[in-house]
Amino acid sequence: MNKSSALFLLVGKELVKAQSASEINLEARDQWKFTQNWIAYEIGLACQAGLDVWVVCDGVKINFPVPYLNNYEVGGIKPSDRAFLSFWKQIFEIYSNGGDCSVGFWDKFRIPRTFTCPHCGAVFNLHTELRKGRKMPCPTCLGTLTFPDGWLRG
Repeated sequence: MNKSSALFLLVGKELVKAQSASEINLEARDQWKFTQNWIAYEIGLACQAGLDVWVVCDGVKINFPVPYLNNYEVGGIKPSDRAFLSFWKQIFEIYSNGGDCSVGFWDKFRIPRTFTCPHCGAVFNLHTELRKGRKMPCPTCLGTLTFPDGWLRG
């Protein structure tokens, strides 16, 4: 972590399934507690070090709270999509050049992405284009976020 530029938490089907199983199965609950504690520990280290914390959901809805993130991508992993690859190439170039993607970073490019959760007040960059009426959970409090006008749509 000391040599890292950012922390990326990939939330995939198996992680979401593990959390869901922990609600009904005692053995799964014990395994999930370990996983959840490890995630919280790593995020805490990144936050203490002043690193950007990304939560990237791969086609799933997050079902456990993640504190201290400052970048949220819910569009899924699309390696065959040129725009997707271009976006991530730009992100990794920013970090490899000593930059960061903290809240407000994109505003200088006239791409406002900063979002504030109306339920918990968490502030993060939301990188996913959303259609009108889309609903999704806040990554910090899991409250339902509604986008009546969409997000990042021109």
